[in-house]
Amino acid sequence: MATVRERKPGVWEIQVFTGRDASGRPTQISKTVRGTKREAQRVAATLEARPPSNAVGRTVTDVLRAWRDANEPVWAESTRRDYESRIARIESDPIAEMPVARLRVADVERWHARMRKTGVGEAAIRGRHSVLRAALAQALRWEWVGSNPASRAVLRQPKRAPRCAMTPGDVRAVIASARELDPAAGVALRLAAVAGLRRAELAALQWSDLVGNQLTVDSSACLVRGDGETDVVDVATKTGNLRTLTLDLATVDEIEALRAVRGEASPYLFSIPDHRVDLWTAGDLITRFRDRVVAEAEHVDDAAA
Repeated sequence: MATVRERKPGVWEIQVFTGRDASGRPTQISKTVRGTKREAQRVAATLEARPPSNAVGRTVTDVLRAWRDANEPVWAESTRRDYESRIARIESDPIAEMPVARLRVADVERWHARMRKTGVGEAAIRGRHSVLRAALAQALRWEWVGSNPASRAVLRQPKRAPRCAMTPGDVRAVIASARELDPAAGVALRLAAVAGLRRAELAALQWSDLVGNQLTVDSSACLVRGDGETDVVDVATKTGNLRTLTLDLATVDEIEALRAVRGEASPYLFSIPDHRVDLWTAGDLITRFRDRVVAEAEHVDDAAA
């Protein structure tokens, strides 16, 4: 049964009985409609026509795990790791133990506030919210719930200072500093800069992938960690596994110079002989060499003073 109540002129609140929770208490969904009373009554009739909730006894954790079990077979390894981590973080919060039939928008937004108070970053909050929203969307399709409160919750964005990108000069200085440590480090960062390669794609590169100035990149490459070691495996991707890039001649020359020194040791550009290994984390490299460049610049300034 639905009730329609006018909260203020032109704004109507609809409440519809959806079933009972695990303790036998009635559950309901609420919806706000802006318009005429007739329009609100039509929405109420649509909500009433939905089948009763099948959420009896199910918690948010149950919904998350059902979503994971249904989708895990089609996830790439890196996607599976990310989602498993997000699910575990959600399950560590009291929201996970709530009966899903009683979950409301306010509960979701209070969860956001708890995460911010404990220092969780905005990107992590958005990631966990997206998982909860997707899991509840599946529960809605399966008719476990009558609505998806996560889709209506507002993700408030705090004001942030704009991010500053490295200048072309900074990038060149970082690559030059990396090259002094190891020529392979310079080549890896150059490829990351000019071609946008991920570190797994870099780790999977073989000398045979470069023909002239055409570089074939295996976009299915994924780094998998386990037992203290890291390996590169091939996984299915949404857009296909291989793509071909046209490199500038300076980048080709650097790769060929590295091949002349290390080409006989392994078929892979960045590896120990005959074994693909975890490439240096590109972000760590950039930070390390950028700090080194800044320190050298400050040393020059001090000397000049």
